[in-house]
Amino acid sequence: MENTGATGEKAQGDQSHRFEILRRQARRILEAVGAEDFHPDRHDVKKLFEELNIYQIELELQNEELQQVRDRLETAQTYLESIFSQAPVGYLVLSEDGLIRKINNMAAAYFGLEKPVLIGQRLQSFVPHDRFMEYNACFKRLREERAPQNTEVQFRVKQGHNFWARMDLHRIDHPEEGDRLILCSLLDITRKKRDETLLRELTESLEDKVRVRTRDLASANERLRGEVDERRHAQEKLRESLREKEALLKEIHHRVKNNLQMMTSLLRLQSRKFNDPGSAEIFSDTQNRIQSMAIVHEILYETATLDCFNPAEYIERIVNALRRLFAPGHRRIRFDLEIDRVWMPIRFAIPMGMVINELITNTCKHAFPAARAGDADAAAAEPLISLSLKKTPPAGVALRYHDNGVGLPDDLDPSAGGGVGLRMVREMAIHQLGGPLEAEQGPGCGFVIRMAEAGS
Repeated sequence: MENTGATGEKAQGDQSHRFEILRRQARRILEAVGAEDFHPDRHDVKKLFEELNIYQIELELQNEELQQVRDRLETAQTYLESIFSQAPVGYLVLSEDGLIRKINNMAAAYFGLEKPVLIGQRLQSFVPHDRFMEYNACFKRLREERAPQNTEVQFRVKQGHNFWARMDLHRIDHPEEGDRLILCSLLDITRKKRDETLLRELTESLEDKVRVRTRDLASANERLRGEVDERRHAQEKLRESLREKEALLKEIHHRVKNNLQMMTSLLRLQSRKFNDPGSAEIFSDTQNRIQSMAIVHEILYETATLDCFNPAEYIERIVNALRRLFAPGHRRIRFDLEIDRVWMPIRFAIPMGMVINELITNTCKHAFPAARAGDADAAAAEPLISLSLKKTPPAGVALRYHDNGVGLPDDLDPSAGGGVGLRMVREMAIHQLGGPLEAEQGPGCGFVIRMAEAGS
């Protein structure tokens, strides 16, 4: 459009110059011939008329071209006006003092007023007093820096409602006003500001809750620290009390063991006064039983734990004690021990020791009559006592005892009959070890006691 306008101005200037030349020529002709002698048939006059006709045609052509340019300019102006009016952003043309010169549809919709009502009013009249500082500062920067400026401003609109907008200010050149006009664009950010306010309120509320919760947690932590300290002191007292009780209990075991050994010695001395072998044997059996109990107390005195024991060491001590006791008359009896690594509750110690004591004592007395020392008719097979303690799933233990002696008498029922020793074994197996006494078939004598939930 600028090139078209420039071309029209240049053509208009050329025509004016030519028209001036023709005017001068006509004036010279009139001066030479006089008005009364002026006749159209004169050669120079005819030439002048021809040039005037040509000029008239040229003027008509130029006038038609100018009309086309004017139509195009009007079309372009209408198009730009439509863009300005229908833009999805609010646009206003302001004077330097904020007077609204022009406004588009979106800006008018923001304010809720008709455009004719808004034109001529000052934009700052719609800014609340408490928000005027941001508005005024933006215009001040525009005047001082001569560069585009922007800010966020709240506007007061019809019916007392407000809206927030991002305001951008640009200076624009105008052919009549110069650069004293300002293009102002407004973009509604009310929802954004509302979301920011809501987010800020939620953040402050959350921070308040965090502070309260932190204070409560600090208080609870302090209470817990006090409780932990109290519990630590209580546990230390309990450990100290436990150590004292363990020491006392070990001392008790030690004294019980000494007392049982003293009882064994007294029974041994008393048995020497009996000439009756049967009475002496009863005293000897009683000594063995007391000795098996004394071994338990001796082990508990030496061990670090008082709630469970290692049966391997316990059984070996009982077997060695009985081996020494019966060695003078049974030098050829061999013991075969297979003991799994297992820990058993202490309540199984004394009854299991007494069961083993009774079984080995009974075997040494009755199972190998041909194996006594000095007997020339000793059996070819070496006397053997096998004793095993094996884990059984899920948490049981099986005590298996076997010898290769003469076996039990044919008329003896192991589940009901027998002497004092066998009855004691049977009662302890059922009532204290938690399993019945099972006799095994085969050469010699064999028994199995299955103790459920005795191993760990």
